[in-house]
Amino acid sequence: MMRKVFQIAVMVLFCNLNYAQTNPIILNWLQNRTGIKGRHYVTGNSTPIQDNDSANVQSVQYSTNWVYVKTTGVPAYITGPFTANPSITTNQNAIFKLSLNPAQNLTGTYTATGGGNIGVFVNGAALFDYRDGFSWGAVSQTVAANGDGVWKRDAVVAEKGGFDCAKGHPANGNYHHHQNPSAFNLDLNLISTICNLYTADGLYKIDSTKHSPLIGFAYDGFPIYGAYGFKNTNGTGGIVRMKSSYSLRNITTRTVLSDGTNVADGPAVSANYPLGYFKEDYQYNTTSSATPEYLDDHNGRFCVTPEYPNGKYCYFATVDANWNSAFPYVVGLTYYGVKNGLKVATITEAITSYVAPNPSISISSSSTSVCSGTTITFTATPTNGGSSPSYQWKKNGVNVGTNSDTYSSNSFTNADSVICILTTLASTTATSNTVKLTINANATPTFTQVSAVCSGESINLPTTSNNSITGTWSPVINNTTTTTYTFTPTAGTCAVTTSMTVSVKSKSSTVQNTTIYPNALPYTWNGTSYTTGGTYVAHFTNSVGCDSAITLNLTVNTNSTLNLKLYLEGFYSNGTMLANLYNLGRSTASNETDSITVNLWKTNNLNAASADFSKKAILLTDGTTSLQFPFTSTFGNNYYISVKHRNSIETWSSQSILFAETNSYDFTTAQTKAYSNNLNSPMKSLGNGKYGLYSGDVNQDGTIDIYDLQKTENDYRNILYGYNASDCNGDGYSNATDILNIGNNTSGLIFYSRPF
Repeated sequence: MMRKVFQIAVMVLFCNLNYAQTNPIILNWLQNRTGIKGRHYVTGNSTPIQDNDSANVQSVQYSTNWVYVKTTGVPAYITGPFTANPSITTNQNAIFKLSLNPAQNLTGTYTATGGGNIGVFVNGAALFDYRDGFSWGAVSQTVAANGDGVWKRDAVVAEKGGFDCAKGHPANGNYHHHQNPSAFNLDLNLISTICNLYTADGLYKIDSTKHSPLIGFAYDGFPIYGAYGFKNTNGTGGIVRMKSSYSLRNITTRTVLSDGTNVADGPAVSANYPLGYFKEDYQYNTTSSATPEYLDDHNGRFCVTPEYPNGKYCYFATVDANWNSAFPYVVGLTYYGVKNGLKVATITEAITSYVAPNPSISISSSSTSVCSGTTITFTATPTNGGSSPSYQWKKNGVNVGTNSDTYSSNSFTNADSVICILTTLASTTATSNTVKLTINANATPTFTQVSAVCSGESINLPTTSNNSITGTWSPVINNTTTTTYTFTPTAGTCAVTTSMTVSVKSKSSTVQNTTIYPNALPYTWNGTSYTTGGTYVAHFTNSVGCDSAITLNLTVNTNSTLNLKLYLEGFYSNGTMLANLYNLGRSTASNETDSITVNLWKTNNLNAASADFSKKAILLTDGTTSLQFPFTSTFGNNYYISVKHRNSIETWSSQSILFAETNSYDFTTAQTKAYSNNLNSPMKSLGNGKYGLYSGDVNQDGTIDIYDLQKTENDYRNILYGYNASDCNGDGYSNATDILNIGNNTSGLIFYSRPF
């Protein structure tokens, strides 16, 4: 039985020791492997002073259940100066004892954090909670170390001016952080200018694109991370800022706590004691699964992290949107786990030392032989680099790139070499392999200039240059306008693009529209005679050497035009005539007066039974009309013009006119424009030197007499309306006005006059 118990004990010890080899609380301390020592500033001197104390963690040892971290408490980054604080960072010779197997406190009463150390950062520096040991005294009415302990002062707010660039300060030489240990000058909103004169780095740099590194452990053994983590507790949702669930209370006086407890009064909210000056100015807001990035009242949550892929309860160093520290800063007011960590003077059990392996780094490139100007991307792969290592890329020994595990550039030349230097948070460095590059020079394709072409002619751009480089041209060939084309070498060919402009000369194209009469035939154009109308094209060479096409649209007009102007007495008023046809709905044109008949009488044919030519036309309100007569038949002949209208006296031109291509005759300008028998006036005077055809020959017998009057009177009695011969004034009615018009002309013995 004893043998079996011993075997079980050995197996348990073996399993625990194996687990220790992968436990992040053993692996992630920044062990000093390079001998780096601390440095500090003193006020007024921006040159750091070299200390003799070794920086960071000196050794890591572990047993079955515990890890022992020996540290000076001196960080590798420069500390100080500390305004109004005579202390400097000193060697603490501390041994921190922390549990390898932290457990949640299930007693129902969580352990409150207290003054002094509540944890340790991975560089061996101490972690304090929010307080600085001062509180408000109701009797003294001031903040003091012996205050009432009710309204406890927030060190991050009250002692901001005493923190160094890394947001830390010492207490009797014990350098510690109350808050997120990144440098002030890296915050998005600068609330301290200490880094302006006394520059230093913090423990880590916030990066909103990556999960923050593991930066320490609390005294309950649970890990502490920086400001960013996975949104969801299962490691999904992307990277987000972890948010405190504490918020400032909406108060102006300090008389009760956030839970309503009545306590001794503190100072009213003022400029000297702003909201947030005391821990009791905050209230906790319960979180829910809908907002997994909001932390619990311990300022942590159970979640997956890079070091704990199966999940672990983790604290986070909270900041606001400007990366300024956010209450309760690191660990909340109470521990989540069983608080069993402490500083010990000695180690009293069997231990195993853990020596952090030396880091190494290798780099690879997307290519080692490329054309000049091609982008090459290098990727670094660290081994034992720890959390949040930094990278310094070098090209030919000169610093390039950014603090990233990749580096890209297209500005390489042949034989350039690239390396990367890895620096861990423990300030241990490693240099990568060297990648040497072959950069091939780019040739310039050469081409024989393509000669100018005329618009529409084919353009041939060779796809192989004179120096044997293949490629393609763009844009698409356009043979209608001058275009610059770009030649792009075939992918993988070490050559640059080139261009060529191909000139396209314009062709000429004009149109000539010509109208002639048959007497002008044959028509000679560009040395060719044409006997009929049609479309003809002639070609020439223009000034730029391209085809010039001239198109002739030849029209042979087979009609002579007669343009007439005359007025009808009854329809006329003040320079215009009534639109009788339009008004009676017989036309859709608002300027049409009435229909007339125009006859042409050849001078040697006046005794014929009928006119040589007779055409109807529409007389417009301005007295004009235009008629077409056969050109061949009328050209060169003399004709009298006679005009007949349904209730006007037939009127002839006073003389014949010789017909040409275009002919005009105006009856309105003088009595002498109408043929006269010298017995009565041939036309009616309309006033203002205008003359018109007499109205009233209703029955069209050539005279205005009693018969016309009787016809009109009959239509009047029958209330006749419409398009009727008895409507002498064109208003649509046969009425008294028409009778008066006829009567006046009857008394004048008006009848037509003809030249035969």
